[in-house]
Amino acid sequence: MPIDAGELVRVVVDVMSHENARVTLTESIKGGVLAGIGAVVGGLALGRTGIAVGGLLGGLFGMTATGDFKPVYEIIRDDFTAAQKAMLAARLTRALQTAGVDDIVRLTALAYSPNIHGLIVSEVLGFMRNEMNMAIQM
Repeated sequence: MPIDAGELVRVVVDVMSHENARVTLTESIKGGVLAGIGAVVGGLALGRTGIAVGGLLGGLFGMTATGDFKPVYEIIRDDFTAAQKAMLAARLTRALQTAGVDDIVRLTALAYSPNIHGLIVSEVLGFMRNEMNMAIQM
């Protein structure tokens, strides 16, 4: 039985849920902008001391306003479009075929073996970095 793209994405989401990989870029930029705005406003209002106070308050506000970074598996499961999931599945299918895994039953059985697990994690993170232009924090 060939690997179905939907089943493959479900296996990937399960595998990635055990990894501590999070997308950081957009949330970090938001927090940095808010901290910078606070420092500028504080500097304009209070001079040199205001830069420190404004930066601190802006940083605290930025920390609370940005929320948590999202785990990779949530982004794949909740935020990827059908086309993005299909692109990821195609990339993984090619990589798994070179490793000799060509059906979903075998993939499910081998998903947590060190070689296949590492292959899945590597391909997913590579896809997100290279194709989706996302920064990943491990």
